Amino acid sequence: MYNSKIGWCHVCNQGWVSIVKADNELCYCMCEECETEWNSPKEFLDKQEGTHFVYPSAINLSDEDVENSNWKQYIIR
Repeated sequence: MYNSKIGWCHVCNQGWVSIVKADNELCYCMCEECETEWNSPKEFLDKQEGTHFVYPSAINLSDEDVENSNWKQYIIR
């Protein structure tokens, strides 16, 4: 399993996109290299345009967060 990675970034083609969470516990997706953000895995997978600096922080998900996430079906196994 790739922890919380959902795919290779189609914006920069240089980094993994992972499900992360903000300080307020809201989950979103972000590229580890270019820091492009998507509100959901579906937006990323549909190649919608991402944003930058909308979310105040990016905290990696714990194993428990991954298991409790309703987005875990998008995570690469």
